[in-house]
Amino acid sequence: MGKEHTVEQYLKLRNLSSVSMDRKGENIVLEVSNTFHEKKKPTETAVVVFSAKERKLIHEFRETNVRKYSPLFSEDGNRVAFLEKNSDRHYLVVHNLKENISEKLELDGEPSQIQWNRDSILVLKNEPKDPALKKKHEDGLDGTFFEEEDPFSSLYQYIPGSGFRKLTENIQVWEFDSAGNVAVIIASPSPQEASWYRARLYSLEIESGKIRELYNPGFRTLARPKVSPDGSNVLVAESLRSDRGLTYGDILKVNIQSGKTENITAGLKRSYSDMVWLDSSKFATLWLQECTFGISEFDGGFRDIWNAMGTVLSPFNPGFAYASGRYAFAFTDHNNPSELYIMGHDGRAERISSFNSHMSEMERYPAEAVKWKADDGMEIHGFLRSLGPEKPLVVYVHGGPTSASTISFMDRSTVYMGSGFSVFAPNYRGSTGSGREYAEANRRDMGGKDFTDIMSGLEHLKKTGKLKTDKIFITGGSYGGYMTAWAVTQTNVFTAAAGHFGITDWLSFHGMSNIPDWDQIHYDDDPYSGELYPKFSPIKYVKNVETPIILLHGINDPCVPVSQYHQFYRALKDLGKPVRLLLFPREGHGFSEKKHIEQSIEESISWFRNYLNQ
Repeated sequence: MGKEHTVEQYLKLRNLSSVSMDRKGENIVLEVSNTFHEKKKPTETAVVVFSAKERKLIHEFRETNVRKYSPLFSEDGNRVAFLEKNSDRHYLVVHNLKENISEKLELDGEPSQIQWNRDSILVLKNEPKDPALKKKHEDGLDGTFFEEEDPFSSLYQYIPGSGFRKLTENIQVWEFDSAGNVAVIIASPSPQEASWYRARLYSLEIESGKIRELYNPGFRTLARPKVSPDGSNVLVAESLRSDRGLTYGDILKVNIQSGKTENITAGLKRSYSDMVWLDSSKFATLWLQECTFGISEFDGGFRDIWNAMGTVLSPFNPGFAYASGRYAFAFTDHNNPSELYIMGHDGRAERISSFNSHMSEMERYPAEAVKWKADDGMEIHGFLRSLGPEKPLVVYVHGGPTSASTISFMDRSTVYMGSGFSVFAPNYRGSTGSGREYAEANRRDMGGKDFTDIMSGLEHLKKTGKLKTDKIFITGGSYGGYMTAWAVTQTNVFTAAAGHFGITDWLSFHGMSNIPDWDQIHYDDDPYSGELYPKFSPIKYVKNVETPIILLHGINDPCVPVSQYHQFYRALKDLGKPVRLLLFPREGHGFSEKKHIEQSIEESISWFRNYLNQ
């Protein structure tokens, strides 16, 4: 019997992400980060260079309370470029591995992406504040016009010895990729966060700066553009998405000259999260199907080469690398913490790192994929991590909704297991992992059949004997927080609930959130005169609540404003319902400070325990 999962142990876990390889496939560079950050300091993240041949770490860039991220090899493999955040300052770092010398350039704006382009580096970063406006603010004239002074994110080219050259002007660039003189950008006319939901695909000539629209996705969004080595085509993931940073979807192939677009994964019941070109005509894809990740190669048709039940990291935008016949990626399953793997075209994946070897004594909790039929006959999927059918059960609802719960060795949900609770994670309709139709099945119906999918999942567990207790709890964050608030207004099945930064009133959310385009796209309705906004707002049914609920929220959340929980708490309190509201300073959408993570999980578990014997 291993050590049970606790918050303390979870905070010792090291996350692996942003895997990249040199052209020969001999060395790998990646991020290794903490699961938290200390108060008023960035998440400590190291950039690590790892030898695939010798199976060992050969270089590490790490400083206390400094975030180093987005590492990439130069085309000759002799240099590594990465970004660095130290306090409020941002840097581009270029390190020569042979000479062990670094060049460090301070950036006058926050960067989000870099890419080598021959001997230059393309940098996507926020524009600095206008000097005249900055001077006014320093002099006390610091009133700002809402949504009128946000900076654009622009693309720059850094040429060693010549400095930076600006490539885009007055257009918001969200992501990009390039090959030679050809770049492709996902961009929108406005820099507000909500405008990402209306972004389109453009081509950009790097030398001339000429921009031309290639593709308009309509109500869907685009992510992860990948330009072919010859610059003729671009692959891009398209989906109805709820969050910027989620990359799952169908794969489109767009001809950069003609704009001709083809959905090469149409009808497939998989959600694709990343692509790499093997040459200018063949490519490989990373996908999620229910609880399984896999890699397929495409050469006129798909050929599966690897799959496993677990999670390719990072969970929300998983990626992989390819060079010279070798793949590299970070992976975790229910038996193994996250580590680095390499694999050839034969599909034989080999673990080569031991970043989380200190987790070897931890308990391995069981995990099984489950499927059931919804009330309307649609097949729904998820997974169960059971400590026994008589044990109390936590229904752990993922956010999004166009995201998914996936299986890993340790995460915040397994801490509930360490406290004696089984965990059921339903991937209700609207989730990723079963293709486009499934991911879009709750459009105009958020809170409708996706909620009944969860309830029918519980009935399935009871009918199959996997659940033999009436001590059932529910929790979730963001859309999972909405679903938690919605659940306690619609049913009394749950013994207690813990809602994290969720929506309780769709109309006030639309008016105060920084992403009002999201709810309009997903509900496809008029927030002011339509029927769906009040119909699916938990606040409308607050008098129905009998379930004790604790609400947890970050005070600085721009996405789901804290007023959502103020409003729900006040209504429940006025009605004499059992409710508590725990607010965290400095937190945005989610909890990331070490002490806040500890308190949020411990208070949720303590709340559930209070009602175990009632």
